[in-house]
Amino acid sequence: MAHHVLYPFAVIGRKAMSTLQQQNRLPFWNAEQFLLVPVIALLSAVWIVNYFFAKLKGNKALSQVQHQSLSGHDLVLREFGCGLWKKSFVVWEIMCGKVSIVGMPLDSGETLRLGGAAEPGLVSLWQLRRLTGLSEAGLYETVAAQLRYTRSEKIRLFVKYCLARCLYQNSKLREAASFKLFGIWINNVTMKRAVELVTAKPVHASPRVGFFVNVNSFNLAHDDDHFKQVVNSGDFVFADGSGIRLAARVKGIALKDNVNGTDMLPPLCESVREKGLSIYLLGADHGVAETAAAALTAQFPGLRIAGTHHGYISATQSKALVKQINAAGTDILLVGMGSPIQEQWLCEHAHLLRCRSALAVGGLFDFFSGRIPRAPLWMRELGLEWVWRLVQEPKAKFHRYVIGNPRFLIRLSRNS
Repeated sequence: MAHHVLYPFAVIGRKAMSTLQQQNRLPFWNAEQFLLVPVIALLSAVWIVNYFFAKLKGNKALSQVQHQSLSGHDLVLREFGCGLWKKSFVVWEIMCGKVSIVGMPLDSGETLRLGGAAEPGLVSLWQLRRLTGLSEAGLYETVAAQLRYTRSEKIRLFVKYCLARCLYQNSKLREAASFKLFGIWINNVTMKRAVELVTAKPVHASPRVGFFVNVNSFNLAHDDDHFKQVVNSGDFVFADGSGIRLAARVKGIALKDNVNGTDMLPPLCESVREKGLSIYLLGADHGVAETAAAALTAQFPGLRIAGTHHGYISATQSKALVKQINAAGTDILLVGMGSPIQEQWLCEHAHLLRCRSALAVGGLFDFFSGRIPRAPLWMRELGLEWVWRLVQEPKAKFHRYVIGNPRFLIRLSRNS
């Protein structure tokens, strides 16, 4: 009986030994493979059950699934056709050296010329950033960054990926061009598409108005129906932050990107420069918008800044300021006065403006002026930028995050 039970794994073992010998890897197992030995020992009972379950049904125990590596080569991995943890057999494929735990992304839809050291892997920096919606770098830049990773950085990448997968991954998510969350309609677009929408030629005399909604926006909308109406009056509403990504996951929606103003500004400036357009910065404290404008023109030589102005303006001053913005030939207006003031200001003055688009961008100018440092990349990769903001401004952000985030999550759990 023991002979029959162990027979399939004896066959698999002989094939694996043969593969490893052919690759000259048998005497030189790496740490990754050694660590998998106890994992395989634990999984072996499940694999045996899956094997006999498949045989009882008259099916093959293992089926082949074809993937494409980033270099364009086909990669065939095996998984169980039925039973528990069907994809767990990939652990054996790692053991045999067919694929790495951390490596270059599979099935990205693109091909790049890579060196021999760029092995395909189940976990990659590209996948991590896709999970959290971080889109500030393209595939090439992301792959180039990962190729420089040390072993310890690869371990940290694996840990971050596992955490992000637990928070944001859901295999049953559906694609949707837009969706409704707590009474607010959200445009589900990529960052690239969002920039295209903002810089597109105007259809009407008045500008297209865009809002970025985060957890705080939904808390404000819950307490103020008028604010909810103002946000819904926007021509496009973008999902900003890990809280909205988590909420979309609960609602069964696959959010394409984390479309926040801070990550949007660099590609927006690039697009504005290429099209010969101009940007006007309105908001923040005295001198902050000017400093941010100087930083942007240094980063993007040739970028046209139509003008800048602080955000402390009265109703009377607003009328004169609108005329100034129009006279400057502004194409893209960025309004950073904080919620709900900036949304209300745009709602009241949009019909008087003659620019292509106007966006409510919150504290954007504080970041690009250098007044407040941006969160480290590893925190943004995990969707934890709000923690950084809380540490930087504990008094100003306490109610927003310490009180506001639990409020939002409680409502989300009640409505799920």
